[in-house]
Amino acid sequence: MKARNAILLAILALVFLPGLAAAIEVEEAVMCLAVEDREPVGPTNAFPADVGKVWCWSKVKGGEGASIEHVYYYGGEEKATVRLYIGSPMWRTYSSKRILPSWTGSWRVDIVDAEGNVLEKLDFTVGEESMSDVPMEEEPLPEAEETSDEGSAPKRGETSE
Repeated sequence: MKARNAILLAILALVFLPGLAAAIEVEEAVMCLAVEDREPVGPTNAFPADVGKVWCWSKVKGGEGASIEHVYYYGGEEKATVRLYIGSPMWRTYSSKRILPSWTGSWRVDIVDAEGNVLEKLDFTVGEESMSDVPMEEEPLPEAEETSDEGSAPKRGETSE
């Protein structure tokens, strides 16, 4: 009887403990104009109507081997979801979303774990706020259309409209 209980406890530990140990935390997250060398460029929460594309950059802790999602909302309606894989205990990753000039107003990106728990919410506007808060770029924005992760080749493509 003791042996059967020990085996049962071992099985339960294998099933439930990895999920507890893999809790994901968002260390930092920003909306920005671009991502270069896995770092955000021009972090802001107000974009001009003609921005063309916005980027969500996040740094997460924990969850190696798991994934998160960047879920983009416009006016309360889900517009895009990008799944991003976590490759190490501290991981930087990002996604981008094409924005049409007519899509002005309030936007939000939810950073969500695999169970659907919202880990972080980032609110931003397109075309409505004072553009004095938007950093000016001296060089053209990169044309990259992929998400990438710390120390590895790109893993997933971006979403579009």
